[in-house]
Amino acid sequence: MKLEIATYKATKYAIMNFHYSKTMPPYGCSFSVFNNKSEWCGIILYSKGATNKIGAPYGLVQGQVIELVRVALNGKQESTSKAVSISLKMIKN
Repeated sequence: MKLEIATYKATKYAIMNFHYSKTMPPYGCSFSVFNNKSEWCGIILYSKGATNKIGAPYGLVQGQVIELVRVALNGKQESTSKAVSISLKMIKN
C-alpha cells in the first residue's frame, strides 16, 4: 500500500463518489491511497477541526490539532486501518 499527497481533483472525486455524505469540507491535507497493484483507491482527508476549541482538553490551540474528517475509499485497498495509520505517520513526519 502506498500513500501520497492528493490533488484537489482527486479529493473531490473520491468524496463525491465514495463517501456517503457527498459533501466537500474545507480541509488541510488529503492523501491518495494506492493498493499493492498501484490502483488508486480513494482518499483520506484531515482538517483543522470542527471547532476552534478542539484541542482545549489537551492544552492545545487551533493549528496544533487536526481531525480526520473523511475516509473515502472504493474498497480496493488491502486495509483501511493500515491506510489511516500510514497517513498519520506521514503527517507526523
